[in-house]
Amino acid sequence: MLRGLVARGIPTERFQILAKGVTEPAVSTASGAAEPRNRRAELTWR
Repeated sequence: MLRGLVARGIPTERFQILAKGVTEPAVSTASGAAEPRNRRAELTWR
């Protein structure tokens, strides 16, 4: 996705990419077990 936006001329300085799985889980688990739905990233365009 990012490559496609850059290919269209949007500068990389305009993006912020954050990994949210460990620090802000989307799905709680009983013992902190790995949950595939928590593996996600957030892409923000500024």
